[in-house]
Amino acid sequence: MSDNESSSSCINLDMQEQMTQQYIPKYANELITELDLNTLSGERQWRNCKTSAELAQYFNYGFDEITFRLYQKFLKEEKRNK
Repeated sequence: MSDNESSSSCINLDMQEQMTQQYIPKYANELITELDLNTLSGERQWRNCKTSAELAQYFNYGFDEITFRLYQKFLKEEKRNK
């Protein structure tokens, strides 16, 4: 087996391992979905975004500050109802 084949199979194994692990997004060691946007220090730069492409640097899946807060509220209610 050549060096290229060996390294390429390692990359595939690493990717498979990453795909099987659950990714839990955090900011400052706090779950993103439980993050209070009001407690973030500094300017909320996403409020200055003029396009959705710029906003996507801060929020994924079409969220903005308002819809993200609604999503957080929904998740808290779901968690409470379990």
